[in-house]
Amino acid sequence: MRACVEMLGARRVNHGIRAVEDPALVAELAERQVCLDVCPSSNLELQVSPSLAEHPLPALMDAGVPVTVNSDCPLFCGSTLVEEYDMVRRWLDLDAAALADIAETSPRFSSCPADRLERAMANLARWRG
Repeated sequence: MRACVEMLGARRVNHGIRAVEDPALVAELAERQVCLDVCPSSNLELQVSPSLAEHPLPALMDAGVPVTVNSDCPLFCGSTLVEEYDMVRRWLDLDAAALADIAETSPRFSSCPADRLERAMANLARWRG
């Protein structure tokens, strides 16, 4: 992952939760604002994390690493995106504003055209209230 960030200039990395094993890398991800796409159910199903209690998502968030919440493979993991958000909300006791912050991370770090980004952010702002 370090090579992707340092040599290739990656702004977003899928399935990068094991970065938490290298505190210097986590600090670099936070400093460079490299987004990690996180799929908690998949991480549990594939045993990348042994439990939610040991999952690195809270540590990454606390370190200032931008994260998104995603469903990896709904057919394999049996979880939809809404279910992933609900699980994260309950697990981390997040309010609607914190969930909106996570949701806004995805379009902010996407490569979608400016007009789509603007519409997505406006929709999220309406959802935020």
